[in-house]
This record gives sequence, structure tokens and C-alpha cells, in this order.
Amino acid sequence: MKYFAIAVLTTLSLSLATVSSAQHYRRTVQATVDTVDVQSRILELKRPEGYFVRLHVPETFTKLDSIKVGDTINCTYNENVIRKIEKAGATVATREPVAPPKTPADVHGNPDLVRKVTATVAAVDDKLGNLSFKDVATDRLYAARAEKPDMLKKVKVGDKVDLTYTQATLFELK
Repeated sequence: MKYFAIAVLTTLSLSLATVSSAQHYRRTVQATVDTVDVQSRILELKRPEGYFVRLHVPETFTKLDSIKVGDTINCTYNENVIRKIEKAGATVATREPVAPPKTPADVHGNPDLVRKVTATVAAVDDKLGNLSFKDVATDRLYAARAEKPDMLKKVKVGDKVDLTYTQATLFELK
């Protein structure tokens, strides 16, 4: 009976971990601070692989003003998750919220905010469900995970697309 209980608890723990990681896509990295916008609570980091990640920093993190450009930090964050991929429209999408925020604080303060960006596909990893892309407005390289990996079957390197995604959110900073 003791071994059965351990097996059930282990299975339950693994199941919960799988559900949690599938919904949040947490990533831990050491990166260099490239941009700090205290007012909008946006932190942009350059990862060692050359990719940038743009993070929303929740109000619960009170020492954002102590972070400086050039600092090397260790952080855990919930990745961007691509919800929709479309052929790029005539106008460039520039990360404005897809639905208007309910309050002025929600413009940058909502971790579940959905945004849209026009990008050029740089790499597709349909096995892992990842997409690397260059933001047309900034010419910076980013990576994100597709909500449904089969979404990536309709794009190839060089395609210009509009990506609708959830905003990456800082979870922990060391």
C-alpha cells in the first residue's frame, strides 16, 4: 500500500507539473539588461543566444528602478505565447494591445495582455513549437512558443507575418 501511495503521488505531481508548464512556459535565463522603462514597467533583456525578450514587470517587484542597462541578471519569466499567425497586413503592427485595456494601468500592467506585432520569420522549430522572428519595427530578434505547434506549419523562414501573442511576464529576478 505504501508503494502504491508513492506511485500515485508521483504520477499526480508529474501530471500537475506538465499542466502547469504547458500553460505558462516558464524559462530561466541569465541575460544582459538592454532597456529599462520604469514608467511602463517594461524590461528588455538580451539572452546569450542573441535573442531579445521583452518582459512586463509586475507591480509586486518593487526594485525595478535599481536595475540598470548593462546589468547581468538571472530571471525566470513566463514566455510569450503566440496565439495567432496571419499574413502581414498593409500596416505594421507595433505591440499595441489587441483589445483596449480596461484601465490606464492595464496598458503595461496586465500580464495576460494580448498584443500584435509584424515580424519576419527567422527560424521555425515545429518539433518544439518555437518560432524565431525579427520585429519589423525594431529589427530585433525574438523567440516565442506557439500555443498550438501545428500553427507553425503554415509559415516558413522569410515570411512576413502578424503575430498575436501574450505578453511575457517576469516571474522572479535574482
